[in-house]
Amino acid sequence: MKWIEEVYALARSDTPRKAIVVIIGEFDNLFRAGEFTKADEACDSFEVERLGIGILVSLLMATFPAKDKLRRRDDLVRRIEAHIMELDPDRVESLVRRFY
Repeated sequence: MKWIEEVYALARSDTPRKAIVVIIGEFDNLFRAGEFTKADEACDSFEVERLGIGILVSLLMATFPAKDKLRRRDDLVRRIEAHIMELDPDRVESLVRRFY
């Protein structure tokens, strides 16, 4: 998905706020259009290792409203949790667990 590549580019260019805006906007558009299959594909497509903690948390927040409609979200949450555990183990509990 083109917008996911945009998120990676923004993350590389050290503009995480812009990446967060893209994530929230794209998921919001997909949910409003009832495109839960496409949102699920996006969840499956994210390479979490390419993103910083703030962007990862925004990905959890953006997908949370439709968590019951996204079959691949649980896997995304587990991958994000594992990556944050590598980056900053002391913050996993406070950053991830509330988004299950």
